[in-house]
Amino acid sequence: PSLAETLLTLSKAVDRRIWPHHSPLRQFENTLKPETIYKLEERDATVDHLIDMSAKEVGDLLRLNAVVGAQVKRCVEQLPHVNLEAVVQPITRSVLRVSATVLPEFTWRDEVHGQTQQWLIWVEDPVNEHIYHTETFTLSKKQYKEGRQTLAFTIPIFDPRPPQYFLRATHLYWLGCESF
Repeated sequence: PSLAETLLTLSKAVDRRIWPHHSPLRQFENTLKPETIYKLEERDATVDHLIDMSAKEVGDLLRLNAVVGAQVKRCVEQLPHVNLEAVVQPITRSVLRVSATVLPEFTWRDEVHGQTQQWLIWVEDPVNEHIYHTETFTLSKKQYKEGRQTLAFTIPIFDPRPPQYFLRATHLYWLGCESF
């Protein structure tokens, strides 16, 4: 991870009082019991793995009942996550236009998410740890219901050209809610 990503993660960890290596589901401390979270971490159950499982399978994994599995499944689905797609077009030899499509892929609940959610969108070169573009993307509940949102921006190209650029979306407040 880049230095910027590491510092942002550390900042969120201090704010949330959760270590970054812990399960992101610890952020649902008012919904999930501590022993449920402990069992999730003990079994190395990642969010990516849990999202593909049914409530019964989650309950079986934790050796608990399907009701607890359904609670965990609801919390996993409420973690703010977006899917990113990018179209890159050269404008000149030294400038690229990036059209990024942001698609929310989580279940919105007012009690959990409030009225808006914010992500930091950035384009970086992982080899040189250079950030070419950053912006804060705010998703309102109305935009969430509409679905796809589009961002357009330009980035400079420097010599020597990096082999690749990464487009990232990192939630400003929630740990474990990053997208490439």
